[in-house]
Amino acid sequence: MKKIQIIIILFFMPSLLCGWSYLNLYNDAISSSLNGAGDTIIRDSYAIYNNPANFIFLFNQEITFSYMQFVDNIKRGTVSYARKIKDTPPFCINVSYLSYGSIKEYFGDENNNFAGEGNNLSLWLFNSGISTALRIVLANNYFFVGGKLNFLVNHLDKSYYGILLNSGIIYYPNFKGWIFSLVVNNIGFIDSFRVIFPIELKIGVGYKFKLFHTELNYVIGNNNLLRLGNKIKIYKSLNFLIGIKFDKNATLQNNINLGIEINFPTLDLSYTVIPKALIGYYHYFSIKMNW
Repeated sequence: MKKIQIIIILFFMPSLLCGWSYLNLYNDAISSSLNGAGDTIIRDSYAIYNNPANFIFLFNQEITFSYMQFVDNIKRGTVSYARKIKDTPPFCINVSYLSYGSIKEYFGDENNNFAGEGNNLSLWLFNSGISTALRIVLANNYFFVGGKLNFLVNHLDKSYYGILLNSGIIYYPNFKGWIFSLVVNNIGFIDSFRVIFPIELKIGVGYKFKLFHTELNYVIGNNNLLRLGNKIKIYKSLNFLIGIKFDKNATLQNNINLGIEINFPTLDLSYTVIPKALIGYYHYFSIKMNW
């Protein structure tokens, strides 16, 4: 007899074992609210998950906590600590964990007929990373470069390891309000799988008004996508966020994420609601403390 592992995981399964789906999941509520179009908008420690070059604007210490409840036992959590020491570049350390819960093993005969049950297998994915950013001035033009080095562990019946680099550039031209972004993600591999990840290229253009910041970016990679993110200041300490993904293969409901951000002197709270057809809605919560 041979062992047959029947694994049914909604939405994530197409490339789960090589970690690709895991890398596509947002790490915080702000990023998910903007539907990934926040490379020029996000300028705090959350920037390491979007364009790490924009992380250069961190001027204090920050700790973030994010949590997502998907369906049943599928949970996602992220913690990060960021700090800038005097005139040195800022740095950030983050840890992310994704649990898919337990998966049942099934045994079959040579004709794939059911022959019995095996053990429950736990499936989880772990990601840790370190990030930094630098400023470059050329002919009165400001460029910012940043990088995030990720260390991955995927576990099913055994563990597999990998390393990936995400890098980005932010350019502030002389004409006020415009911001340009370029990000290259997933440079690396998981050695045990001998898998080279599909490299993702993101090109973004943002414009910042007084109470409104908008960004349009285009993703070139495994799935080519056009995305639009908007951050609108409703009140002194309240921001409304909306992210639209222009995906012809998905319904309009699945392409829009909505969120809010509440700012206090040393504490920021953010929440996102994300609709998914056939599954319903799932929710993302983030807390950021700074001092």
